[in-house]
Amino acid sequence: MKKILVVVVVLFCFKTFSQTSDKKYEFVIVPVQYGFLNEANKYQLNVLTRVRLKEMGFEVYMNEREDKPTKLKLDRCLALNANVKEDKGIFTTTLIFELKDCFGKTIYQSEGTSRLKPFKEAYQEALNRALDKFQSNSPLYLKTSSEEETKSDIVEVKANDKGTKKEIPFEKRANAYQLYGQTYWLLQKGDNFTIFTDKGQTVYATLEYAGQGSYSFDSADIDGAAFFDAEGNLIVEHLIKDEDAVQKLEFKKQ
Repeated sequence: MKKILVVVVVLFCFKTFSQTSDKKYEFVIVPVQYGFLNEANKYQLNVLTRVRLKEMGFEVYMNEREDKPTKLKLDRCLALNANVKEDKGIFTTTLIFELKDCFGKTIYQSEGTSRLKPFKEAYQEALNRALDKFQSNSPLYLKTSSEEETKSDIVEVKANDKGTKKEIPFEKRANAYQLYGQTYWLLQKGDNFTIFTDKGQTVYATLEYAGQGSYSFDSADIDGAAFFDAEGNLIVEHLIKDEDAVQKLEFKKQ
């Protein structure tokens, strides 16, 4: 009798966490700070969550001051609320990504684990792995069709295996982008990019690949998340801490 009861309980729990609602959603609200961290957008996790969910096709908002569609202003139950929490371990970093409806009911949950030691890399890898699991299930929750992932047409320059003494000009190895009238140069190495000004004389920022077409953007005054749109433009989103507002920068491909 006890064995039968255990089986019934296990099956019920599995069904509860596996079922999805008949209702699908167009919007997701991401907080500017997760409860297990001590500052807004620490390790860029909140903006990274926003970017990944937008890539899946959701409309994502991070604070009350962002302009929202009228239908969402009138009915907050049209949006899911995203959250991330930590399941502390000794040798691993485990993050749990969850989505709740407007009544606080958890309708989706997945976890990602990392064995990396640096906090930033570990948290980002764990979050990306949790979001990877959700991405495969996102059509069950997404009201509109998700856009097919696009890749930048930037071509990596590979070294000649035989070697050559002739150096390729920087302008031919890098791709030019413009922001607010200033030209920036993107040079790819492996999965990552370095952004230069002054035709390669000054490093402005770095782009580290974070998985699924998204990047971690780091400059002297900006920490954010980035991706390339269908036209090859570089889109960077970061949180303005003093205002708890998200700023979007668009580096136009030349």
